[in-house]
Parts: sequence; structure tokens; C-alpha cells
Amino acid sequence: MRKIIIIVAMVVGIFNLYGDTLKNANQSIQIIDSAIQKITDEKFQDGINILKKYCIFSSIQMDSIGVEMQKQWPLIKENYGNKVGTEYIKTESIGKSFARVIMLAKYDRFALVFYTILYNSKDGWIIVDFTFNDKVRDLFE
Repeated sequence: MRKIIIIVAMVVGIFNLYGDTLKNANQSIQIIDSAIQKITDEKFQDGINILKKYCIFSSIQMDSIGVEMQKQWPLIKENYGNKVGTEYIKTESIGKSFARVIMLAKYDRFALVFYTILYNSKDGWIIVDFTFNDKVRDLFE
């Protein structure tokens, strides 16, 4: 019985029945920018909620991402200063199936890089990965 519960929990966690899809990868830019704006304004849950309806991850998984961001934010503010704004960098495609949108959250002293990977599902584009880091050197590759 315990194994069945674990398997069901894993399946539910992996395959969220997303509510909406995006018509194309370019449509995602405005949505991703809105989410990053909220997140960098320290409205973590509001930003995560914007992404949830286009994402394959469960609501619980997305909420945990918001909690982790909230834990990291004091250090980000201490190191990088105040938010200056966001900047769209580029969209990269791999065939017709995947696209990666790269955006910056700019601060007084540095920037965070946000990567969003989208998959062209049978129903439209969905978010399959959303991460950020401070490795700006990766932008030059």
C-alpha cells in the first residue's frame, strides 16, 4: 500500500493537468516577465501563480519553488542591492519542440539570469522548467 501511495504521489507531482497553454513561445515572454516582476518585487507566490497555469509541475511543487526563493532573497538583496528592472535577452529554439526564454532581473550591483524552458505539447506551449542563477558568463556561450 505504501508503494502505491508513493507512486501515485510521484505521478500527480510530475503530470499536472495544466490549465492553459501558450499559442507560441513568443507569447510566453510577457507572461514570464510578469512573473519575474512579481518575484523580484518579493511577491513570490503571486509570481509563481502566474506561471502555474502554464506549467507541468504540480501546485505543491510550484509553491515550494516560491518558498525556496523567499528563503534566498535576503542574501540576494544584500549582495546585489535594489531591483532596477527586468530585461528580455533572447529566445532560443531546438527544432519545433523546445524553446528557452532568457531574461534578466537587474539590480544595483549585478543581475540574476532567469531561464524558462517551454515544450510544444500537442495542446500548445507549456513551461517545463523555470530556474534562475547568477552565472552571467553562461550568456556568452
